[in-house]
Amino acid sequence: MTAKGCLLFIYFFCFFSVATLAGVAFSDIDINSDNEILFITEQNVPGVPVYKTLCTTVAEAKEDSYKLLSCFPEKMEISAAGEAFDIRNRYGIARYSFADNSLEWLKCAKEMPSGFSRTQNAVASPDGKWLCYLVKTGKASGNLMLRNTVDCTEAVIATNLQFSYEKVPVKWAPDSAIILYEHNECVYFLRPEDAFSKLLLPEAIRKIGAGTINSVSWTALKQFLYINGDLVYRISEAGLYTRGLYASLIGTGTASGRLAYQFNSAEDCFWASPHGESIVICQKKKLFTYSRVSRSDFTSVTPLFTIPFNDPTGSVYDAAVLWTPLAFDGTGEEKPIFWISVISSATGKLVSRLYRLDKKMTLLTDDASSLKPALSPDGINMAFTAGNTLYVYNLRTFSVKASFTGERILSFIWKDKNTIIAGGENTVKMYSIGEKSEKLLFLSSVDNAYWDSKGKTIIASKNNVNYVYNAQKNTWFISPSSALSAVKRHTVQNGRYRIFIGESFNRFFDNAIYVRSLLGSPDNRILFGNEKSDSPSAAKRVAIIFDALDNASGIPDILETLDSYSLKATFFVNGEFVRRYPVEMKQIIAAGHECASMFYTATDLTEQYGFVIDSDFIKRGLARAEDEFFDRTGSELSLFWHAPYYKVTPEMKASGEEAGYTYIDADLYGKDTLSFEECYREKKQYHSVADIVNEYVASLHDMAVLSVSTGLSSGSRSDYLYEHLELLISAILEKGYNIVPIQQLYTK
Repeated sequence: MTAKGCLLFIYFFCFFSVATLAGVAFSDIDINSDNEILFITEQNVPGVPVYKTLCTTVAEAKEDSYKLLSCFPEKMEISAAGEAFDIRNRYGIARYSFADNSLEWLKCAKEMPSGFSRTQNAVASPDGKWLCYLVKTGKASGNLMLRNTVDCTEAVIATNLQFSYEKVPVKWAPDSAIILYEHNECVYFLRPEDAFSKLLLPEAIRKIGAGTINSVSWTALKQFLYINGDLVYRISEAGLYTRGLYASLIGTGTASGRLAYQFNSAEDCFWASPHGESIVICQKKKLFTYSRVSRSDFTSVTPLFTIPFNDPTGSVYDAAVLWTPLAFDGTGEEKPIFWISVISSATGKLVSRLYRLDKKMTLLTDDASSLKPALSPDGINMAFTAGNTLYVYNLRTFSVKASFTGERILSFIWKDKNTIIAGGENTVKMYSIGEKSEKLLFLSSVDNAYWDSKGKTIIASKNNVNYVYNAQKNTWFISPSSALSAVKRHTVQNGRYRIFIGESFNRFFDNAIYVRSLLGSPDNRILFGNEKSDSPSAAKRVAIIFDALDNASGIPDILETLDSYSLKATFFVNGEFVRRYPVEMKQIIAAGHECASMFYTATDLTEQYGFVIDSDFIKRGLARAEDEFFDRTGSELSLFWHAPYYKVTPEMKASGEEAGYTYIDADLYGKDTLSFEECYREKKQYHSVADIVNEYVASLHDMAVLSVSTGLSSGSRSDYLYEHLELLISAILEKGYNIVPIQQLYTK
């Protein structure tokens, strides 16, 4: 199938739903003698970097007809079996072909995107032939899809999974022959070609065992390690289908070792070395254990190095391990490289560090970006970004092999062992490691643009560099100085039409492009967002409040999600929490979030304890919480409060009001704190994250207050709302609501 044939298929994982005031703004309009209009569009979408996209249309065009000339690399993957790479953003999906050095849009939004949209992650196979992604089927659920990037066919692998914009629960074999995936708290295997076969074996036969995708890790020997409980199994790729047919007789796989503790795949993860002789296990993002695993005998897994991560400067948000290659003669030892991303106590934002493990933790850099480092296809080099520099680090010599500086990198992928594709905020370039050279492929964003003096060639500038558009290949090259000698500036009329920027009557657009005919009837026509609506009214507001009762496990996830959406929120804290979690309190304050009171103690105030909970008790408790907060943080609590567990009497509310406080009642709360144990013990109904998100969204109304817990005080759950906060936020934004702190909710 040709690239144009791909237009018949849809990447379902890109969404263009009109849902909230996104403020589309047009600028730099310019018309040539052929009635072609050049313009720039800009949109501020929560969770997406702000960028300016260059487009063209024609004066006679029907509404919402446009062509994209720049392509912002929100996400990128190698595709077409390594012959191309795909770029995805809110406008659609484009493909750059290495064969003819051209860029073509495979799918483009039919209408100018003007509402909330979020481009989600996808996982490409190492050979670039296959792509896995989630298709959203509900507010918190989705189907796992497999796409052949060569012929553009696609198939459903599994249905009704927990949806996520960031995580796709799959792991590809290094040779791309097998994919492991998670479904219904079990791990399964699949040969990608079989997904398109009518003779696909039932999923029950392709079952590896209980657990999540964290339970498995591939080696370079066509094997993977699987941990179930305290047992480590070694499973061969070649025997998967045979083992699946006879699993009830021959068991899961070859047991290679026993851990000294139970591995919990819902909270823990691990990484196997290329030859499967070592593993690194991360427990609850707090304890890293480097261990030796036998390849032949069943023995206990031997810990070599244990690292408790208790850094006062931050809390772990994410982690990954890469492995050094063996020596050229195959000897030596594969050593782990740790990438650890933490929420900084100083800024409340993500910072990342790289460590090398060799009898001790050796810091390689503490300036790494939040982008995960990536190994080259041959496993010898590691690429990572720091500041505005892309580094290539040789894992055999532990030295920088190459570096490329110039702009902030938003995404990057290896084309082959010597070439990296880097998507920056200004350009997308191809870097040659050996030659230490770079090649401009196309522009990500532009500052301004115009037709040249002849009206045939498009000139654009970004960061004071001028570029010329190649219309045949949809790419750009840096303009030689001579090409700029006859440059003219914007023209707004050409004898047949006049164009201008005017008021928009559509609340999703800040302005509009008007075209007026100078021949015949002098009608003014809007090119985009022509549908008129009433004058924009104040958007409905919702507050998501975070209840920090006595557990801070969810703080890193919450802060990172809020930051990615550029949102501010309100955290309700009590004196106990402030004392127990000083690092997390610093992170919350540094990130600029509002803090309110949950009284002084984490106790149900409506229970009888042998003393009188009167007005004086409430006032003194609120005052003591204020003093504790100020003493520990140097900041003041806002004058909003609610009682622990929302257990309160009218008299308590009145006492708080006398003390100058406003009481906050959440519309929905508590269901994300119900553990399995509590539900069993008290015969309550358990609510999954999908259940909670669906109920929250169904109950939305102006001025709604929705509660999210920062962690459970006791017990366990299969999923936690704070881990999937993005689902709740995106669903609220899709409904057209603004998310604000409590203070703004009560400000008219």
